[in-house]
Amino acid sequence: MKWHDVNWDDVFDGKEIAPYLFMRSALVRKDFLTVFASPWVPETHRVTSASECQHLIESSSAFPCYFYSWLIKPSDSSNANGILFLRDGLNEKLEQAFENPRKLLLQRAVHSKLIGGRKFHVRALCLITGNVSVFLRREPRVLVATLPPDGPSYFGHITNRGFNIKHQAYEEEKQNLSLSQAFSDQYEFFFGQMISILAGLFAVLENEPKYFFPLQNCFEMLGIDFMIDTDDRVQLIEANPNPSINSLKGITREELVGPNPIEEVDIESWIPVYSKTS
Repeated sequence: MKWHDVNWDDVFDGKEIAPYLFMRSALVRKDFLTVFASPWVPETHRVTSASECQHLIESSSAFPCYFYSWLIKPSDSSNANGILFLRDGLNEKLEQAFENPRKLLLQRAVHSKLIGGRKFHVRALCLITGNVSVFLRREPRVLVATLPPDGPSYFGHITNRGFNIKHQAYEEEKQNLSLSQAFSDQYEFFFGQMISILAGLFAVLENEPKYFFPLQNCFEMLGIDFMIDTDDRVQLIEANPNPSINSLKGITREELVGPNPIEEVDIESWIPVYSKTS
């Protein structure tokens, strides 16, 4: 079932439970998320032209980076679709990106920690139920790039598993880790930052019904992507609807959320993050 397949009249009347939130554009639209989550995301600008990107890049202060310092991404896509990395601002590919009328974002590349000399991101599953309780799944996955980030290949900069498995050098056991495997001594520190970020974000969204409007008989699981910079600061990157669970072996989506997460959530697997105050 997709969002558009839900009988929302029955949901509003309390006759049906929906596996989607009614309104969650504040989360799944990157242009909205970067506004509401501004304290926790990398520097991001909504841009409408290549020349605007060039001006922003040229007027910005220097900052640590690997091969690429900025990236362009569509506001309404996920899984690295449509992403363009920039090293020196204006170029032919950047001009081409604006030939499509999609809304685009210019974002600083995170100067991330490395695992074995490779970039990574953390995919955490977030369960949102009713109006509104928020949970974070224990043991997020750490997804590692295939190549070092010192060259132009996107296999050194895009960390999504679905992208990296296309490379012949991909190694599942080294590039799909649990957070505690990757950072046994810092697990609590990093996971605690993720909890704090989501708690702060949902406290903001509680006052934004135009962009986030949960209903009592709705729930949804999102894939929240984080990166960790070289100062050990967790940064929020994006929230993905219908997240892939292929990085989790031997478990189904139904087993993850349970038979009725509105009524009961397995707190052995899900950590409470936020609950609406009124």
